[in-house]
Amino acid sequence: MRLSDLPHDEAMRRLQGPGLALRMGPFRVRVTSRIRRFCRQFVDLYPHHRLVEAEEFIDFDIRMKAGWSWVFPRGRVARFEVNGDAPLTPLPLGQAMPLFEWGLNWCVTTQSHRFVMVHAGIVARGDEALMMPGASGSGKSTLTTALCYRGWRLLSDELALIDLEQKLVYPMPRPISLKNRSIATIQRFAPEVHIGSRVTETRKGEVALLRPPAASVAEEDRRARITRILFPLYDANTPAEGLAITPGQSFVKTFDSTFNYGIHGKRDFALLADLMERAPAAEIRYSDLDAAIALIEGSSLWSAPLTTT
Repeated sequence: MRLSDLPHDEAMRRLQGPGLALRMGPFRVRVTSRIRRFCRQFVDLYPHHRLVEAEEFIDFDIRMKAGWSWVFPRGRVARFEVNGDAPLTPLPLGQAMPLFEWGLNWCVTTQSHRFVMVHAGIVARGDEALMMPGASGSGKSTLTTALCYRGWRLLSDELALIDLEQKLVYPMPRPISLKNRSIATIQRFAPEVHIGSRVTETRKGEVALLRPPAASVAEEDRRARITRILFPLYDANTPAEGLAITPGQSFVKTFDSTFNYGIHGKRDFALLADLMERAPAAEIRYSDLDAAIALIEGSSLWSAPLTTT
């Protein structure tokens, strides 16, 4: 049963009462809040996610609370609490939805060390994944979104969760976070995108959260193997150009984007070394999304063609 199968009033009642628990990739997350605007946005952004059965274990029990703070001009703030703790700084009440997304990322990256975690957008065709590591502002979420509206499956726009044993990526398709001018860029590129929440004056500027594609959420249990690594960089003066890089260069750049490298000792090095050995890597600068996708799906960057299924 998915969230959209619940009547809207029942979904709101659960969120404001006992909590609403959803599957989000490998995690089970229960959310509770009396902030009505947040509840409406949450229901709007997560309609395709499955409800958790009553007997299932909850990984993260999250409460979004309203409060007051003298730090912000208007006083009212949203607080993020998980399993009884409040690890993040409160934000203005209107930023409750982005705060939830950033808080859930914090939960995963600080507590889920069965994975090696890379700050990356990641998409797949069939069972072959393209990982795009990069810092905030590099353009990875924009390119991830564009690929999702040209036949690719969203695994995440933020976190590549690589299992240490099988070396597969676990999907965690959630709302995609776009910022500032990338919002209008994607609206022109894919007018069918659904923006469920748009917030101004955040610490990252204007933020829009896009509902993840239903087909990607439906396949959130389908793990994939990384077969290509791409390091994107938005460049307003370059339509699209790319260059293959060596495994050693790819290792260093991927290492810079990991959240928990070293926590498993030599196993982390072995995993990344194996990944670099079998996954060709390239850098790309782009401002034209169609040209960038043509480059990615072409043959000039890679030693072997990408899968087309």
